[in-house]
Amino acid sequence: CTSVALRALGIPHNETPIDGGHVMELIRRAGVPFEVFGARNRDDDYAWIGGKATLRDFARAHPVGRFYIATRGHGMALVDGVLTDAADRGLDGRRPFSVLELKRRSTR
Repeated sequence: CTSVALRALGIPHNETPIDGGHVMELIRRAGVPFEVFGARNRDDDYAWIGGKATLRDFARAHPVGRFYIATRGHGMALVDGVLTDAADRGLDGRRPFSVLELKRRSTR
């Protein structure tokens, strides 16, 4: 599932991601900057992690952007409001416990 999500986010890789740390390493290697939700110490970020918010709630609140979202035992991508999920369950009641927001590369 994580490989499908990384492909949807445009992250090239030739190894199977094994955990969240490995996912972040693959994104770094691809040269794509990202932020971990909750790392900025903003209350609105923390509401999405480990709380009552669902994937559906997150997608409604973040209609634009590229996100890697992890739920219990599963990883998926949300790109401009479109969920790529190997389980094909859609924007349901699963709760994110980890969210990475991928940023655009600098054009400098």
